[in-house]
Amino acid sequence: MAQTVGDIISRAKRILQERGQGVRWTDSELIGWLNEAYVAVAVQRPDAHARVGMIDLQAGARQTLPADGLRLMEVLSGESGRAIRETSRRTLATMRPNWQAEEADSEFEFYLHDDLHPAVFWVYPPALAGARVEASYVATPAQHNTASLSAVEASAISVSDRYATALLDFVLYRAFAKDAEAQANQARSQGHYQAFAAAMGGKVQGDTLIGGTDDA
Repeated sequence: MAQTVGDIISRAKRILQERGQGVRWTDSELIGWLNEAYVAVAVQRPDAHARVGMIDLQAGARQTLPADGLRLMEVLSGESGRAIRETSRRTLATMRPNWQAEEADSEFEFYLHDDLHPAVFWVYPPALAGARVEASYVATPAQHNTASLSAVEASAISVSDRYATALLDFVLYRAFAKDAEAQANQARSQGHYQAFAAAMGGKVQGDTLIGGTDDA
């Protein structure tokens, strides 16, 4: 049976010894931290939110992922099915210094991607407006709206059930961090964070623990 938001929140509340809608840690807070956990999982484990689909291109070389795109993984092919190979900016600039100004087309030989701009990529030759490519990318995790708690708690979590324990550890890391002035809570917060990091396959970089939003 699929894990629900309510399952994660109930387990967290039992560990926190919180009752009802919560006093020290409210249900809205816990769900907000669950939203943060989805983003942290997506950054560390792209496969958890991987999506393959056709992307409509803009005119020109520079392209962006759809609105739900978090990070490009790979451009696979053009609409005809012809494979598109990845290359570097340096290599393409050496071969074709004016490549971004060349005649536009709907079939592409190469694509470029820069890790500093994860949702942006470039195609060569430049694209005709309306051309399409098939690509794999990390989709922005679905966020739960805390305005309707009963409906949210009955919904399935936004990742595979195999991440349920990691999500719980992340929520508890954030919950105990709220009372980190108490040494015992600080230690428990760090312990849950380390458990989350271990589940992700190693150390999670601090900049991945970005604040989530409470609203979908």
